[in-house]
Amino acid sequence: MNAVFKLIALRPLKGCKDYILKCLSEDTTYYFSNDYEISNDGETVSFVNSNLKPLANDFFGPPKVTSSGPLINISAIVGKNGYGKSSIIELAMRLINNCALEYKFNASRHTLLKVSGVRAALYYRLNNDIY
Repeated sequence: MNAVFKLIALRPLKGCKDYILKCLSEDTTYYFSNDYEISNDGETVSFVNSNLKPLANDFFGPPKVTSSGPLINISAIVGKNGYGKSSIIELAMRLINNCALEYKFNASRHTLLKVSGVRAALYYRLNNDIY
C-alpha cells in the first residue's frame, strides 16, 4: 500500500525570529488545505466540511498506481505580491531542515546546518493520522 502525505497548515509560534517571519504573524495559521480546521491553541485538528467528501488517495495518480512510492498531495499557494507566499515556503523548509537534523535524517553526503530562531508547527496528514 502506498503512503499518503498531505500538507495541512503551517503556524509560526511565539519566539520565531523576525528575520524568519518577515510579513507572517506569530500564532496565525496559514492553511495549505481548506478542508481542515485547527483550533486557536493549535492543539486540535478537525475535518471541517461534512458535505465535502475527501478525494480518494489515488485521485491524482495514474489510473493504475503501480509504484510503491508515496502518494503526495500538495496545494498551490496563491496571493498578491508581498503577502508572504515565499515566507511560508522558507519557514516550512527551515522547519523541515531542523527536524531532519534533530531526528538524524542527515544523509552522509549532505550536511545540514541548524537554522536558529525557527519556532513553528507544521500540520500534515500521513495516511489516516494527523500530525
